[in-house]
Amino acid sequence: MHLTLIGVVLIPIGIYGYFFAPNLLYVGTIFFLPFSATSIVNFGFMDATKGIPALFYFGTLWMLSAGPGTLQRCRAWRSQPMQTTVRRLRAFMLAVGLSLLMPIWINGGLTVEPYEPGTVEAGPLRFTSRNITQTMYLLFGVLLTLFLAARNSRLGELRKTLRIFLMSSFFVSCWGMLQWFCYSAGVTYPAYIFNTSLVESATGYTQTLDDLGITRVSSVATEPSMFAQFSLIALVFAIFAVASGRVVISKLWDRAVVYALVIVLLLTTSTTAYVGLALVVPVSLLGLWYLRRLKPGFVAAVGLAVLALFIGYAHSGLAQALANEMIVSKAETGSGLGRLNSVLLAFGYFSRYPVLGIGWGSATSLDIVMKVLSNTGIVGLCAFGWFLQHLFAQLWRSMSRETSPVRISERTYWACCLLVASFILLITGEVSGFAFVYGHTWFVFGLALAIPFLPESDPQAGVLPLTSHSL
Repeated sequence: MHLTLIGVVLIPIGIYGYFFAPNLLYVGTIFFLPFSATSIVNFGFMDATKGIPALFYFGTLWMLSAGPGTLQRCRAWRSQPMQTTVRRLRAFMLAVGLSLLMPIWINGGLTVEPYEPGTVEAGPLRFTSRNITQTMYLLFGVLLTLFLAARNSRLGELRKTLRIFLMSSFFVSCWGMLQWFCYSAGVTYPAYIFNTSLVESATGYTQTLDDLGITRVSSVATEPSMFAQFSLIALVFAIFAVASGRVVISKLWDRAVVYALVIVLLLTTSTTAYVGLALVVPVSLLGLWYLRRLKPGFVAAVGLAVLALFIGYAHSGLAQALANEMIVSKAETGSGLGRLNSVLLAFGYFSRYPVLGIGWGSATSLDIVMKVLSNTGIVGLCAFGWFLQHLFAQLWRSMSRETSPVRISERTYWACCLLVASFILLITGEVSGFAFVYGHTWFVFGLALAIPFLPESDPQAGVLPLTSHSL
């Protein structure tokens, strides 16, 4: 067992919070959502090296300190929509649990191939520690979703949560810029502070584009694509805050978050980041148009930003080479072929075991649909789709607008924001992988499920008129 430097700091804070300051645990849970490469302890488990992420540590302590009684006493928890959510998530977890019987039943009768040749050796399918840990991560995420939904069913709590979330996103964006600066200036990057996980998949900060001589930016996340997924979700919330006048941190800091996220997304050299940016802008503008918040000044600012990026691209050979490497020629690179091969291999496993798949955690597929199909079969995909249908239906029903053309309710506003965030989450997950071991996935789901319980208006501040914001 290896106690990390950050673990020396965070473990006492967690213990103090558990006994004396439960709210501190909640703040830690939200703040450490993007810190997927930050382990407080690394240890050997059965046949592999594992770590305890900071999010898992604070989230578990927070849910234990709150206890199931907190859910039962919550008004939202006793409602019919929330109980429907619980039933559908329970059905999905049941499908996952049943799928764990498959590697025991197959017991070496299927060879699992690596989707990237040379990374690991092909081997017979058997029940391993990976099946256990991957299921634990999934169970943690489902529980976190329910606790977040109950906690944020009050408008004041939702605002506090988003404030912590955007503060965290600004910090990790600045840390990503620091990483880029260190490599550009030839200074040693202090990976020992936050990139402390010894799991091989968490060393994304060492990835480089050898042909271009560029080191990729992953900040505190395991790899650039997962950092991009988180940053795109944070960008959606920041854009809605700036454009709609719903101040989250402050007017100045909300804008600073937008700028920092855009800059660091460009620095990640991640296809997910670039494709995601191309999606976030028009989809967010569509959402703002629905909310009647699409002002000419904001559209002009977005247009100028896009024009500046285009001019920079046209006059930069490095930018053109990077775009060709990460977007145009992606399908021909090892990374692109690896993603495609992961999906094809997963389809082969599913075709042989279509009902329950080959067991949760047994197959790697860098998308969502084939990931769920290959690991849990048709039963698991139907259960997961059943849950998503309920989530999107609730958001859609919560987006009804008042007849007044100058007022938009709090529920409608946040429902639209979460609908955009959920859409971006699923699209980026389909092209870069189902991020079920990462906190931002369950954060979005939890907040989305809380939306129907928000009031139609803020009893303290009221609803905001269309003219209440300026760029």
